[in-house]
Amino acid sequence: MSAAQRGVAERAPAPTTRHYRRTICANLLHTLRHGGAPEIAFDYDRVSKIGSGEEPHRFEFSFGRGLELTADGTLIFRAFVIVGRHGLGGGPYWWTSEALKAPVGSVESERMLEEGVAVLAEKVQEGLAMFVAELPGGLG
Repeated sequence: MSAAQRGVAERAPAPTTRHYRRTICANLLHTLRHGGAPEIAFDYDRVSKIGSGEEPHRFEFSFGRGLELTADGTLIFRAFVIVGRHGLGGGPYWWTSEALKAPVGSVESERMLEEGVAVLAEKVQEGLAMFVAELPGGLG
């Protein structure tokens, strides 16, 4: 007989470091949904990562990029680059972009995306160099 069948409340599983990282990434790449926030009609994000070691001490390089389209037609771009032990917090490199905004389909939105991706490419190179330099086990 399950706990639910016995009328006993089941405890929710404790959040894992994977859940923690997913939540942090979502918070960095998306508009926080609270009073006064714009209505988001569409969102998209991708996070890429490499790492060394086992959880929760895994040393990782990760970068993410996100796009949102508001109901009023504003395109929003955000990005981040993080190097460190995400499950434990902190690390040698942490960069997040400002929310870059422009009207969707405009020349400004194309320029905004080109500039945002160019800055992200620079930060990815910096973060990757830091990841290699700080890699545990003397490999850097």
